[in-house]
Amino acid sequence: MLIKVFIRRRLARLAILTLISMLATAIYLAYFKRPPTDVLLKMNRKSQFNLDPRPDAGDKVDVDEVDNADVWTRFLHENHFVAVGALFDRCDGQRTQLGTVVLMEDKERGGVMTKTFVNMTVEKDINGGQFHVDIKYNGQELYTNYWELCELEQELPEANKTFTCPIRQGLISKVKVKHIMDYLPAGRYQTKGWALDESNEEIICGFADFVL
Repeated sequence: MLIKVFIRRRLARLAILTLISMLATAIYLAYFKRPPTDVLLKMNRKSQFNLDPRPDAGDKVDVDEVDNADVWTRFLHENHFVAVGALFDRCDGQRTQLGTVVLMEDKERGGVMTKTFVNMTVEKDINGGQFHVDIKYNGQELYTNYWELCELEQELPEANKTFTCPIRQGLISKVKVKHIMDYLPAGRYQTKGWALDESNEEIICGFADFVL
């Protein structure tokens, strides 16, 4: 009798563990398993930034509202890049494109990474301000926050920071690489990031729209 009870308990435990394992596998396949890198890049070629790199991650921007877009379009086509974002001198209205964000294979760490190219001119020295970020996942608000501009990326070496205070007047030309972590679930990500100076004037505004 005791042997039968023992066997039943073992079978019940095995059934529960099997169910949990199946559930974990289903969650992984549904939310975390990504397509192969080449397929992922092909999927992102449908991004609005490849069809027309001038719109932002939300509503389409009228072609006449964006200056310098043709320069970045030519840059993307000549290098066969997959664009997933763009940077401007302001978030709304008449604006000038300052850069682009591309998605590519990360050959060192595996998976994919973004590479941001930016060329901009700062009209005056900037000693402070704020950096804001807004992220949506599958159309739903995921994360929003802001930091003091001069405290952003404090853990990074000076050469790797997006902004180094004070930001001196003149030309800024940067290329910034960011690995996309494997633990991020599959889906569509839409991001908006913008920097303000100490007078609350926009320095730069960037949008990205990509799928994983």
